[in-house]
Amino acid sequence: MVLMVEKQDSIYFQCFRLHLLSYHFLIDPASRKLEAFIPLFAVACSFINTACQQSWNEGATAKNAPVVVQKSVMLAAFTILKIHRSELAPHLDLQAGEQAYFAAIFFAREESLQNNDLSARAASILGQLWNSQSIFKNKNGTVDSLTSRISSRLSMSTLFDCLWWWRQEFGGLGNPYENRQQTRSETLVGNEGVTSYALPETGDENAVPDIQQSAPFADEPFVDFDWAMNLDMTDWPM
Repeated sequence: MVLMVEKQDSIYFQCFRLHLLSYHFLIDPASRKLEAFIPLFAVACSFINTACQQSWNEGATAKNAPVVVQKSVMLAAFTILKIHRSELAPHLDLQAGEQAYFAAIFFAREESLQNNDLSARAASILGQLWNSQSIFKNKNGTVDSLTSRISSRLSMSTLFDCLWWWRQEFGGLGNPYENRQQTRSETLVGNEGVTSYALPETGDENAVPDIQQSAPFADEPFVDFDWAMNLDMTDWPM
């Protein structure tokens, strides 16, 4: 028996693949494999194009799309932005990335139900960040767009990291991570590891208390979740 994959199944398959590959942003820079971001860039573009194409073909799909698809389109757009601004740019199809990014802006506008709702603001944020000249820049002028300052949101950490960059530049809230400790203090009790919490400095109202942690995949080999790249989804045996 053969299961013919529906359009919705194709979208979910690409969505799940996007979320799995997004963990590359959480890898410690010393262990990072730059070549892994190239298929991630392609997946992000493909997912946005598939979602938008179905929306255009069927009409109003963006408004009716599940929240996971709507938020994943945002994740895909931010993924494109981060990789687009990295040293990998000469190896990418930048035009395809730009077209997919602005298709995501159109998708966000289409899913908006009223002025200034979350979707409308998302479209505005995407546009502002694309034109930003300071996003992902460190104090010394270097650009590190492949690192996420947030890891507590798992695959969506990339999205929240970009939102903090927006708040820092356009919201006037400052960098909540500037005064944080950069190292994790760990106390071993038997076989248990206890991770300490670091409170923000007194008077820093924008600081965000969080677990002080290193990149979650710094000490372990990262499994390549992209095993399904060549999987034929049109002929799926049950």
